[in-house]
Amino acid sequence: MDFSGYVPPAEFWQLIGEQDDKIRLAAAVDPPLGVAGWTGPVMISEWAHNEGARSLLHGRHDSADDEPSVLVRIGDDDPRAGVATLRWYADADEARDVADYLDRADTPSPDEIADGIIDGVPVVFEVWHAGDVSWAAGSWHDTSVVVEARNIALDDVTLTAIRDIEPYLAGWREMVAQTRGEKPGGQPA
Repeated sequence: MDFSGYVPPAEFWQLIGEQDDKIRLAAAVDPPLGVAGWTGPVMISEWAHNEGARSLLHGRHDSADDEPSVLVRIGDDDPRAGVATLRWYADADEARDVADYLDRADTPSPDEIADGIIDGVPVVFEVWHAGDVSWAAGSWHDTSVVVEARNIALDDVTLTAIRDIEPYLAGWREMVAQTRGEKPGGQPA
């Protein structure tokens, strides 16, 4: 038995393929939200198969600080808790205690209230700003929606249900392959 954590490429990518199939099935039944008309890179950022958050990243996972990106996260029980988590990720160098940070970050009043539309349904968002990053929290069809926009105005972001998950799966596979030093599918880079 090998406890090194290494999985050979063929076996690893077979596991990734099985994961992709589960995501395809879930997305067909309950499509995630994404940014309408986004022409740049996209990928799955987080995907809980039972109850939990699912998020799609619009932009590069390793983007420079000045590149625009939008993370759309759905499924949290409380959208403010989702914002608190994303704010903690953004401030992770300064706040190492998650519980303490969530207590502090979950309670501030929003900087503004903004109206939005998701697939034709009006949504009211609470919005917070910090430099070039904005977070919005709201609910859509009884689902929590959290948006993190970097270097792009929230007013320029239109959300829609994503019916074609394949580009997001391809982007995720590309990031995983890059991390492993491979091409998607297991070929050496």
